[in-house]
Amino acid sequence: MARLIGQHIDLNILSDLVSAKPLEETFSNVQNNSLKILGYNLSLFLFSGISGYYWKQIIRNNKWDRRFKIFRYQNSWHYILKGEFFDFPRAEIALETDEVEDIELVFIDAIVQIGGESYLYDGILVDYELRSDGGLETISLKNAQRRKLSDDSTIDEDGAKSDNSDKYYPIIGHILLIKYAELKNLNFAYLRLEQAEDGLRPRMVE
Repeated sequence: MARLIGQHIDLNILSDLVSAKPLEETFSNVQNNSLKILGYNLSLFLFSGISGYYWKQIIRNNKWDRRFKIFRYQNSWHYILKGEFFDFPRAEIALETDEVEDIELVFIDAIVQIGGESYLYDGILVDYELRSDGGLETISLKNAQRRKLSDDSTIDEDGAKSDNSDKYYPIIGHILLIKYAELKNLNFAYLRLEQAEDGLRPRMVE
């Protein structure tokens, strides 16, 4: 990199800097060339940042991270929340009719325990935040509603489910933020919108 910008790195000076007793001439050399050293480091950071950005675009555009684990984000939540795990070679579930790019909505059912009672929250995924250690921090839902988990639909002898829609409590607001630490489990449904006689209808990808 130094040769590309017409500079030369003296390894003797570098080794003397990290020695127990560096020479005074070494510090003088560093001081006299401080602008060149600063320019070299800035160019190195700039080159690394730009090349890293474009390599990321190449990997993502060619879906290499889905096909090869070595290119994959260390945080698996991105692939779960976006539905990209369908393209993993080891995935036990695959899309036969649709593609990952057909996913337009992610519908989430989340169980949260409040005061000893379990509640089912559901809604459409809007956004999510990841922790610095690779875990999931929060999820944001829109069109959210909740009900007690105990208010499940009953099933009669013929296998028909009863309507329990009146058990749901709509949560008025733009988004509902739920902390992952408060969740017991999550269920995901990946949907695409299809044109019907009465407008657009969601359908689970297949």
